[in-house]
Amino acid sequence: MSELQLVNDQLEGLISSLSAPARKEMARSIGRKLRSSQQQSIQRQQAPDGTSFKPRKTQPVRSKKGRIKREKFAKLRTAKYMKT
Repeated sequence: MSELQLVNDQLEGLISSLSAPARKEMARSIGRKLRSSQQQSIQRQQAPDGTSFKPRKTQPVRSKKGRIKREKFAKLRTAKYMKT
């Protein structure tokens, strides 16, 4: 725990030395990178711990009316659903 506290103190010192606009830009940059990595993990259908998502049940192609679903979580990867 002390190692984590040491790292936290060092980062806190670095962040406090930044100006307000620089902190805002850094937070925005971190948010973008996080959003990008989340999009990629959703596309790979991989959980944060590295395991793959539970496979979907096979659907009979023409037994249901309407659109045939192609991809799991396709909308969630769009920027509209991942606001930073």
